[in-house]
Amino acid sequence: MSQTWKQSVWLLGLVAISQVAWSAANAQQRLPEPLTLEAALAIAAEQDPRVMLAQAKSQQASAQLAALSSLDSFKMQFNGGVVRREFNGHEEDFNNAYVTLQKQLYDFNRTALSQSAAQTKYQAEQALERLALSDYRHSVIKAFYAVLLADAAYAVENEQLAIEYVALDNAKEELAVGKLSELDIAALEEHYQRTLVRRALAESQQRNTRAALAELLGFPNKLPETLVPPKQSELVKRKLDDPKSLQAKALDNNPELKAAQLMIEAAELSLQSAEKLNMPRVDAIGRAGWHSHVDTLYEGRWRADLAISMPIFDGGLKDAEVDKAKAELNKQRALRLALERQTRQAVLETALAIERLNVREAQVKVAGDFAERYLDKSRTEYQFERKTDLGDSLVRVTRAEFEALQLQRDRALLWDSLAKLLGE
Repeated sequence: MSQTWKQSVWLLGLVAISQVAWSAANAQQRLPEPLTLEAALAIAAEQDPRVMLAQAKSQQASAQLAALSSLDSFKMQFNGGVVRREFNGHEEDFNNAYVTLQKQLYDFNRTALSQSAAQTKYQAEQALERLALSDYRHSVIKAFYAVLLADAAYAVENEQLAIEYVALDNAKEELAVGKLSELDIAALEEHYQRTLVRRALAESQQRNTRAALAELLGFPNKLPETLVPPKQSELVKRKLDDPKSLQAKALDNNPELKAAQLMIEAAELSLQSAEKLNMPRVDAIGRAGWHSHVDTLYEGRWRADLAISMPIFDGGLKDAEVDKAKAELNKQRALRLALERQTRQAVLETALAIERLNVREAQVKVAGDFAERYLDKSRTEYQFERKTDLGDSLVRVTRAEFEALQLQRDRALLWDSLAKLLGE
């Protein structure tokens, strides 16, 4: 095989691999089509600002923990220099090189308390990070149903517009033979124009809700076209516990309340650490190295110290740190109490709203059944060429489907909210 032929084959292979890689990358840039709620929820949430902020706070807490963990660990430091100096009227070398090892031995548990506080705060931030993911999930469900409802609302207005268009067209024919007046035509025209405006608004809402969903999922330039309505058979069969028992469960398992309790514990540990600010500290220090004037400096090649340090006067620093820690503790306790009250009320409101769904579901079912039967009646009359309101019957069915979808959306969001409140 000639060298030119080999180069051609190599280039063709490179182009093919590039096309495959480009296609794969391009596929990753697309939303699934049609889009299901499960597929939307499976998309990574890392691009959501709330999740990113929670992750950043968790990383900050982790970095603070790492910094405090280093306080009582072994430390090694090198000091040295190549020095030329003037001394007693003549020049001389004054070179040195030393390695120093230091380890904090005891500080009356102040550092350990600070580390425990940082560890507890890190755990709280991790809990809040998981809560941010739950909030993102709830937002996706809400945005997904917003698109479905926008499509359903457009279908209602479009159906109504078709009916009014036919009615207006027929009326114009009757005007020509003198059966209707100009005023009658004007009234029909006014209704038609109002419906036309509502349909235009519904159509713009279709794009608006799709853009919001795409933005939330991290695909601002890839609007979803077709969405598949999810099934809610499991939610329909779920049994709602008594509100009192739900409130008790939420107070035990709510992730935000758990994070608030951890923040209180962290503040308590920080206060204990601040109260030990002026306690003595014991360090072990070792140094070994070389100096060009070791003899005249009366120093050897190494030394080992057991050093004790204790502040005598700090200008009020300890009192200020203690007051600051107490204020933070009081703040976290107040936040915990407010959150506890808010959680109890939220659980009660959500549980009552779910209970109301049962009554509403019966009403929606009756309305849907009536719309279907009315449509069957209108179709039968239409087949026998009797006067009928087939178009109105179709609109009635479409509106019933819209209400059923609203009920499905509300059930999904309420059960998801309750699960988040209960820490499920």
